[in-house]
Amino acid sequence: MPITVIIPTHNRAQLLDKTLASLCAQTQRQFSIIVVDHASTDDIQGLCTSYQDRLHLTYHWLAKEYDAPGIARHAGMQLVQTPLVVFLDCGIVVPSFFLAGHLAFHQQHPRHVGVGYYHGYKPWKPQDERWPEVLTTLSLDRATDVLVEHPEMRDERDEINLRGSHFAWTYGWTGNLSLQTRDYWSAGGFDLELEYAMEDLDLSYRLFRQGVSFAIVEDGWAIHLPHARPSSKTLRRMKMLGCEHCYKKARSLSWEVMLYNGVGLQRADAAFQYLTALGKEIATLPSTAPLASRYAFATPSLLIGGTLQDAPFYTFIALANEEVEATESVWSCFGLRIPLSDQSLQSVVITDIWKKLNRVFNKNNVPLLVCMILDLKRTAQHVFFIDSPGYDAELENACSTIELELLCQGYDLSFEILSPV
Repeated sequence: MPITVIIPTHNRAQLLDKTLASLCAQTQRQFSIIVVDHASTDDIQGLCTSYQDRLHLTYHWLAKEYDAPGIARHAGMQLVQTPLVVFLDCGIVVPSFFLAGHLAFHQQHPRHVGVGYYHGYKPWKPQDERWPEVLTTLSLDRATDVLVEHPEMRDERDEINLRGSHFAWTYGWTGNLSLQTRDYWSAGGFDLELEYAMEDLDLSYRLFRQGVSFAIVEDGWAIHLPHARPSSKTLRRMKMLGCEHCYKKARSLSWEVMLYNGVGLQRADAAFQYLTALGKEIATLPSTAPLASRYAFATPSLLIGGTLQDAPFYTFIALANEEVEATESVWSCFGLRIPLSDQSLQSVVITDIWKKLNRVFNKNNVPLLVCMILDLKRTAQHVFFIDSPGYDAELENACSTIELELLCQGYDLSFEILSPV
């Protein structure tokens, strides 16, 4: 069998029944299913047994030890014996050509993750309640005909061009996602220490970092049936906590832009490209070694906007260069969001690059420099901005020292401006 479908579930027998029933009608008959029952109290096992004569199905019980969101899918992956895997959420129903679509996609695109739509799902809005009624009048294969008159019922990723975007991986949602089994394991699988949401994007980012591309599987769409879930406020908090965990672990420019930007491929791509360009410009700035020797900055210390040559003089250094593999002390991020706990730094030194941070790339209209100032206030005891004479004269729309002073005073950040001369 070339493909395995992994379905995690917890106390959702009725929804699982609908998912399994839709899989019975697949035109691609060579597939297996692994249902991972994460400590349900309803009769998931009995339901799975009732499908044994129609599906090649394995039921796997998983005790409730802790709440890592990726644990059930990871347990399923440990049982997989096929080269291709589809992650499918309980309560999602699929057309008859669903698995054939995913299989054909991977035959044509071997180093890809297949992103499948699930129409009706809204990350931040109430689920669309109209889909069950639609499916009483239209077959699953024709269900998307309704989208012509009601485009608001689409998956929000529909018609987004993932190709060419640095952040295509941010749409790798595991409600409907296919990938090569070997890619899953080479990327390290789900992070089982992640206690909140974003486990799928954490995995997707690591897949992206090892050279796997992301694209839409046109015939691999599905329908997300409405069901109870936490409030939007709770979901946003869970996703923010998960995103912060991922950033602190990766310390990468990509995750930093995610935290700053929130959502939106175009804005995220623009922010990433701008900060990457600044990272290349950092390499042309003078070394801060003379300043570090003169002022003997208290440690732990962080340099924002330096080069690897500056690293010996600071505890941490932010390079704004995603090509560098981040370590505990050398980060590929820019330093807009400092991946450390509150008041953990004695000194933070920012090179002249702060003068180019008066740009806005997020929907909340928060300038890059303001984002940095807020995090400096959170993490640092002493903040030093370097002001090299003549550097700002070459910058278009540069932030001046007067503007910097007003911003820092407005946000009650204590700081000093240092001249390297």
